[in-house]
Amino acid sequence: LLDALDASAQRANTLVVFPSDNGGHPNYAGNAPLRGSKWKLYEGGIRVPAIVRWPGKIEPGTESDVPIIGSDIFSTILSILDIPLPNDRTIDGVDMQPAFAGNQLERPVPLFWRTHIAPAASHAAMRIGDWKIVADQGLNNFQLYEIQKDWKEENDLASTNPEKLAEMKAKFLAVWQGVEEEGPSEWWKNQGTGGKKKRGGKLEVGKDETGDWAVVNGATVTKSDFGYLL
Repeated sequence: LLDALDASAQRANTLVVFPSDNGGHPNYAGNAPLRGSKWKLYEGGIRVPAIVRWPGKIEPGTESDVPIIGSDIFSTILSILDIPLPNDRTIDGVDMQPAFAGNQLERPVPLFWRTHIAPAASHAAMRIGDWKIVADQGLNNFQLYEIQKDWKEENDLASTNPEKLAEMKAKFLAVWQGVEEEGPSEWWKNQGTGGKKKRGGKLEVGKDETGDWAVVNGATVTKSDFGYLL
């Protein structure tokens, strides 16, 4: 991909973002000294590196420990292109350009993780600044970590700092409610106990308007100048 940008003389005006999606699979990778792995919402499952290249905008060799999340890419691209964010839905991500220089990001919606296949004991998490809260699936038990200092998540401060726990819990539940109202509810409606997914129904026969696909299920395939649309 990078060679293609050079060959087409597009290197100088192209932002390249190369992130990892999640921590390594517990059977095939070690995430130590971080706690947890893929599927879990401890740092071993969600703290991963990213590489960004933008000639003339980012100094080569720059390092930043400002946390970003995948949804920030959408907001960043729109900001660069001077396109306003949609105002008919909640947008979790923010423009991450300040992080390229090591500056903090202002987030109307905190960093938030929830996955239908996460273990019951660590089913969702939220981070605001240096603090992180981890919730179980029933939203009955909460863990609290000062994550910038305790990035191994060895010291749960929920019992010793009840004021911060209450503050984080209130914000967490507000974000959770927003996700429940707007999010892809078919994920958690088909969710079993402890993150075990229930078997879903059979997809309906779809439609191929391009003539390029032998089988299409659950959607309609069309084609534009940019490629296939599902």
